[in-house]
Amino acid sequence: MNIRVMGFKFTMALKKTSRVSMVTTEVTVPFAVAAIKEVKNPKRKVRPSTIANEQTAVRAFVSFYGKQATLKDITAECIEDFERHLAKKGICPNTSACYMRSLRAVINRMGGHGKELFAHVSTSKKRTGKKAVSSEVMKRIEQLDIKDNTKLSYARDTLLLSFYAMGMPFIDMVGLTTANINDDHIIYHRHKTGEKVCVPLTPSLRTLIDKYRCKDNKYLLPFLQPRNNTYQQYHIVLDRQNRWLHQLSEQYGLPKLTTYTSRHTWATLANRNHVDIQVIAKALGHTNPMTTLNYINDIDYDGVDTACQVVLESLYNSAKAC
Repeated sequence: MNIRVMGFKFTMALKKTSRVSMVTTEVTVPFAVAAIKEVKNPKRKVRPSTIANEQTAVRAFVSFYGKQATLKDITAECIEDFERHLAKKGICPNTSACYMRSLRAVINRMGGHGKELFAHVSTSKKRTGKKAVSSEVMKRIEQLDIKDNTKLSYARDTLLLSFYAMGMPFIDMVGLTTANINDDHIIYHRHKTGEKVCVPLTPSLRTLIDKYRCKDNKYLLPFLQPRNNTYQQYHIVLDRQNRWLHQLSEQYGLPKLTTYTSRHTWATLANRNHVDIQVIAKALGHTNPMTTLNYINDIDYDGVDTACQVVLESLYNSAKAC
């Protein structure tokens, strides 16, 4: 580039800056240090869950690959080895895929070539087996004779509370406050989608809320304390609830129960009782009814067979009329 200053002509070479030159530090320092720094970047406006997922993925990878490796040391073969390592440890495919997606996102932001590095590993979520139980099992859970104020009664009641609240997700249930109660309904916005959900306060639901309602706490139910780090508190009570539900399943010979059971069960029973899929989606706070289908245990194929027969018979009858 030629420039003229006070009558003198100078030639100046301009050097292009690239994404790679901007991340030289991340390339040369240990990946363990640079990646965590990138994940915790205060300028990023992301959910705490995204940060937690990325931290977990980075730490798992560093534990496998070593603390001294740099970004430039990471190869596609290394990522494939990491995936096999997770499988040997018994990490389920969907969790492994979550690790891969999180790790790829971090590496991409650091100037690495995530598309090439992760080309031969699974990064997509697979459909898992349905988590619903039958209406008979749900009724049995209701009628279990469990001593009050024990961890198993607490786990059972929390499961039922979610079910009575039209499959309210655990994360939304723990965050309820008295402000969410409006006349004879609980009105809340899904944490995940932001969709508004309106739940009727049925006698069964009201009984459980009255049983556990907090008096000296801004939260409606006794899950969280009104202090900082509510996200960390949530994960602690979530792990505890799933652990206690597992004990409940084993002690009473029930199918495997998790915090998802009540949600999937409510959707399945609503579908079996011919509630429109759009209504079920609205009750679950889904933005897309196709998502709702993943919650339903099985489709009524008898109904599909009948519909097929009706259409064919109508075609046959119209042909006869001609």
